[in-house]
Amino acid sequence: MHIPTAKAGQRYDAIVTAQEIKHPSYAALEPVAHALLIELRSLEQPFQIPVVSISVREAMRILGVGQRPVERAFRELEAHGWTEEKRVAGGRRRVVLLKSPCQASNG
Repeated sequence: MHIPTAKAGQRYDAIVTAQEIKHPSYAALEPVAHALLIELRSLEQPFQIPVVSISVREAMRILGVGQRPVERAFRELEAHGWTEEKRVAGGRRRVVLLKSPCQASNG
């Protein structure tokens, strides 16, 4: 399975639905977590399993913030149900399954 990465440079339209924006879990996110969510969604390949890979260093560069805010944003997204981190042997990249709290709360 090919996992899209930030290094590959391919970006897609990032979609956050109106329903997701109105969800309490979106309102609870800090600005860096909002930006990281959009970046992760832009790496997601349409009609594929929503799994992407990005390193903390790449996220720092793209978002223009330091390591701690990026680490906090990853934790925040997972805590609020937007992502699920998958552990991969070896490597420093984070492999993230993208989710939507709206789908989980609706059934």
